[in-house]
Amino acid sequence: MHEPRGTFTHGDYTVGWICALPESELVAAMAMLDEKHPVLPTIDPHDSNSYVLGRIGDHNVVIACLPAETTGRVSAATVAKDMIRSFSAVRFGLMVGIGGGAPYYGPRRNNDLGTNKEEEDSEDTEESDDNQEDLRDIRLGDVVISLHSKSSDAVVQYDFGKSLQEREFILSGGKLNKPPSIVLSAVAHLKAQHEMEGHQILKTLSTIMSNYPALATKFQHPGSRKDYLFKPGYLHEAGKKTCKSCRSLESNFVKRDNRPDDSPRLHYGTIGSADQVMKDALLRDKWASEESIICFEMEAAG
Repeated sequence: MHEPRGTFTHGDYTVGWICALPESELVAAMAMLDEKHPVLPTIDPHDSNSYVLGRIGDHNVVIACLPAETTGRVSAATVAKDMIRSFSAVRFGLMVGIGGGAPYYGPRRNNDLGTNKEEEDSEDTEESDDNQEDLRDIRLGDVVISLHSKSSDAVVQYDFGKSLQEREFILSGGKLNKPPSIVLSAVAHLKAQHEMEGHQILKTLSTIMSNYPALATKFQHPGSRKDYLFKPGYLHEAGKKTCKSCRSLESNFVKRDNRPDDSPRLHYGTIGSADQVMKDALLRDKWASEESIICFEMEAAG
């Protein structure tokens, strides 16, 4: 990490980065900095955030993490509000962290989720083309970016019903405003660049592991060898901290084609945001299909 190139003030920071988990997401955010800057005192006495300051590329970034053991939309909204009080030059904010990807969504399913291969092959080519965007293959280590479309929002707020077992799910009506034009323009540029040249995520991760060897065991890309997708109806053993015992039978898994490499894939679409962790695979798949949600998390709506 390079030494800062000069003295900075609050007005020099134009990108806000908010994360939820200090021991994982905040560490990863700090590792992404090309240059770390000295801490500045908060301007507003009511601002209780702690900040990490630095530069990524050409952008000066202010990073804040939700208070320890205090996740959720309300906490995220409070951190964002206080950040703007002290760093009024921030042009846009990003919520970056770990989410629960929805492995498949849309009207077309692969053979492990109800449609057999022969039926898929017999479908008309025109129907296949129309539904291609409705089928996502999201795996462990992939990257999901919220982005609105003509038919869906970038982020939708939802709540669980009275009983998770009843698979109730209520859209709360909360929607995230469209990002500023500067962000949408940047996304369009990156999508075109990635289409032509591919992304540099693995290269970036390799550089970080080289700079911070202590992070190698926890923060390197997990690869397909750790990516187990259980069938939606499988009931995991209660009281277990890991799924090691659940992995004893291959019949519990959804069979997926091998990818040619372990490079993360990028997915753009709707993210669902609630104050509870999505733990029900059937409920996940139902609402991924009906609302085109490709990832579930707990802070973005805030």
